[in-house]
Amino acid sequence: MTSAEGPWIAGREASALTGITTKAVGRWEETCVISVFQNVENAPRQYLRPEMEAVAELATDGPLNLPAVRRYVQRRKGSGGAK
Repeated sequence: MTSAEGPWIAGREASALTGITTKAVGRWEETCVISVFQNVENAPRQYLRPEMEAVAELATDGPLNLPAVRRYVQRRKGSGGAK
């Protein structure tokens, strides 16, 4: 599903939106920090646009890295923003 069709975007678009490499996007997915959708095995993975936009906003607070994203997610969970 492309961004024009819904909230899921391709890895390349997620990378462009956040400024991180597609490899880093994959690592963050593997650590369950960001959501991923794959409709069939071996199909391209899709990432949730609102999450990628939130990750992009984090970059304004300093270097964007996995520990910073984890802290953000934990704060959101603690405030009831994410479940």
